Amino acid sequence: MDKARKIIIFSLTRTGCIEYTIEMLKHFKEFNPILITTEETKNIFSKVDYILPGFKNSFDFITKSGPFYRKCKRLLKDLNAQFPKLVIYCPSFHPWNYLIGKLAKRLKIKFAITVHDYKLHQSERKFVRLLQNKTIALSNPCVFLTDHQMNLAAKAGFNKTIFMVLPHPLFTEVNSNNKPYNPLPNLLFVGYIKPYKGLELLSSALEELSFNKLTIAGDGELPKINLPNLNIINRKISDDELNTLIENHEFLILPYTQASQSGVLCLGLSKEINMIITEHPGLQEQLAPDCAYWSKPSKESLNQTLKSAFTNELLYYQKKKNLAQEKRAYSKSWNHSFNTLIGKLLE
Repeated sequence: MDKARKIIIFSLTRTGCIEYTIEMLKHFKEFNPILITTEETKNIFSKVDYILPGFKNSFDFITKSGPFYRKCKRLLKDLNAQFPKLVIYCPSFHPWNYLIGKLAKRLKIKFAITVHDYKLHQSERKFVRLLQNKTIALSNPCVFLTDHQMNLAAKAGFNKTIFMVLPHPLFTEVNSNNKPYNPLPNLLFVGYIKPYKGLELLSSALEELSFNKLTIAGDGELPKINLPNLNIINRKISDDELNTLIENHEFLILPYTQASQSGVLCLGLSKEINMIITEHPGLQEQLAPDCAYWSKPSKESLNQTLKSAFTNELLYYQKKKNLAQEKRAYSKSWNHSFNTLIGKLLE
């Protein structure tokens, strides 16, 4: 490990994976990294070292990519003069990560990224997939959240020796969920609302079941849901609001219809709230089988899983006990993997 190296963290994204970046910054704090953001993201963080121009839409992206590249080039040259052993880390996807990687290669600066989803969801454009592939090719190491996603990338022909897995970090500064068993439970869905998140599937599976309330909290376009006792918060949720929501619901529901490396699952583990989750490789890899209620991504299977969760008091408490044990094991394993990443960045 070369302690003379200086870590630069670029966080340019306005929406996706912000929570992941915030948690990762807490772990990098002891290395006193340089944080670079854009005007659009600067207020998310308590301390920012440098601010670069960003973009808000497709037209902005076209017109501002050039100015961003030139300003980023000047900044990296200046930093390279101050710290001859730089390393750049991009913890979440952004189209301009590719430009940063190209500059890093030209200036002989070590460059690393985290890939959250190698197999992007259907709604994401081919251009985004192309940029992600080109950025992966520039990265060493390239970090994935699960073995499943890493193996998908390896099958695409990338050099797997530069790959490593570091799961989503646990969320700090959160209280555990202590809600007792309730035969008429309060159900919670949180996160960005997208078609693959499975709200229509959840709605159909709940049609004939009795529950107290379903809360849907998150930004995005809501599908039509015909259920009683709906509490809809259709906007971005603050950390304080999120903590309050999780503390006041018995179940966190992840009814996803496609694989996802979900920060919501890690949030549920951090809060020790019982979770009902559809079976997908990326999700199943993040949590032991006995720590959640698992369902096939179908109406019939999810209906039966929900019914079982609502009616079995002993299993409710056993799952919560398992979650507490899993959280301790997860934390120990994660810290070991994070130290491996630090070793690679500072070698």
